[in-house]
Amino acid sequence: MMLYRLKDSSKSFEKSVKESQKRGDIDGEALLKGKLNVYKSFLENLWDLLMEGLSPGYSYPQRTTSLLIITTVRSIFKDDKCAILDYKALWDSRNSGLLLQRLTDTFDVNKVMTFDLLKEITQECLRWEDPNELHKMYQCALRLAASSKPHHCETAAYLLRLLAQQNSPPLKRCQGKHGMVKAVLEDLSGELEMQISRGRSSLLEAAVSGPMYSILHCVRALLSDIVPREVINESGWLDLFQKILSLSLEVADVASPTVCNSSPEGYIPETSDSTGEKCYTLQGVDV
Repeated sequence: MMLYRLKDSSKSFEKSVKESQKRGDIDGEALLKGKLNVYKSFLENLWDLLMEGLSPGYSYPQRTTSLLIITTVRSIFKDDKCAILDYKALWDSRNSGLLLQRLTDTFDVNKVMTFDLLKEITQECLRWEDPNELHKMYQCALRLAASSKPHHCETAAYLLRLLAQQNSPPLKRCQGKHGMVKAVLEDLSGELEMQISRGRSSLLEAAVSGPMYSILHCVRALLSDIVPREVINESGWLDLFQKILSLSLEVADVASPTVCNSSPEGYIPETSDSTGEKCYTLQGVDV
């Protein structure tokens, strides 16, 4: 409510300043500009506090509070040109870097708000205008996607989705509106194939160095950003969908000894039907 009042009052003051200029009322103009400067100073100090709240060392709830207020500031000041606050200009390279770090938070709500804010920040502010830097970030995301730590694959999923939306994608083979998404999915599918092969040899080794679920999580996140009917007729997409489905079934088969049960204690052997064939529960398919 306070931010809305500040915005409305500033617009009223701006209008009054123009009227004072027309009348030649120098004192009135100076008084009104002074009030606008007070508003501007307050918002600048508030923004500095919010950015400080995103810095390393602050607790996750504190970061959540900062992100919530930043999101509110964006919703109020993003579209309108206002004398007291230029929202887009606030995102310099330092502030953008602080925000990007919040994708590593283990609080999912922080990741969601961070991703929504990052989508509107330019490549220049993120220092991603250099193709080499963008490629390094992409390689970092792929490493996180292959990690055995669950929060790493969450970070990778948001980062890959963000990279797929950039104007200068890091993969040269990209073509079409969703070309970057397709290229990333192809790379993830290749990594998943290697992890499946490792899992067939040893589930224990796979759990440590290639747990499969992390790649599947990233694949699902990327697929959520496209509408299948819009890309199904584009070159290569149908084959890619078929490959992803095939790999998903392979993952279910490889991981079924550990997930094909409803017991909280862990492993329950597969049951057999009257023909002696193994029966897999729904948990084994929905890995």
